[in-house]
Amino acid sequence: MRFASGMVALTATTIVALMIACGDASGPKLGPPANIVLVSGDGQGTIEVGAKLGQPLSVRVADSQGQHLSGVVVAWTTTSGVLSASTSSTNADGVATADWTLGTLVGTQTATATVTGLTPITFTAVTIPGPPTQIVLSRDTVQLLGVGDVFRFNARVADQFGNTVLLQTTVESADTSIVTADNFGTGAVLIGRASGKTTTIRAMVGSL
Repeated sequence: MRFASGMVALTATTIVALMIACGDASGPKLGPPANIVLVSGDGQGTIEVGAKLGQPLSVRVADSQGQHLSGVVVAWTTTSGVLSASTSSTNADGVATADWTLGTLVGTQTATATVTGLTPITFTAVTIPGPPTQIVLSRDTVQLLGVGDVFRFNARVADQFGNTVLLQTTVESADTSIVTADNFGTGAVLIGRASGKTTTIRAMVGSL
């Protein structure tokens, strides 16, 4: 019985030793976020104001050994337009994404992706005006004080957000014996030809 008991003890010791020798087979330990890089979504060409970018903004987060990190929170911010989320978490490949609908002003717009403690990534988009939808007048009523009096009348073509569209307008007087219009591309110089009378001025471009 003593011999049998000793064998049991020896077997148990051997099993413990084998378990320790096997160690942890899960791979190298992941470190904290050490770098963030831009993956895609930057510089997608000239895009119409107010449009959603065709490609989402994407960044990848890794530790100091270059291992991709999942579950890291990325903060998204912009002063132009709207992002689909204020934060998103990285997936198994270390990638986080956000969709960007651009703002309504023409020019360069930016968005940023930030992980706490790391240098933010900046995305840039260049916007152009949308199609012409309106003609913006310097004023809708003009009073000329007498024959030969002049007024510079502006008639600017704009998109739905008021951004200037580079198209020429045509300004016409309904009665040139009262007022004439000397066009200069985005308006006309109005010249009084009579006093004490009223007429209509019309600004046009295409079907507007």
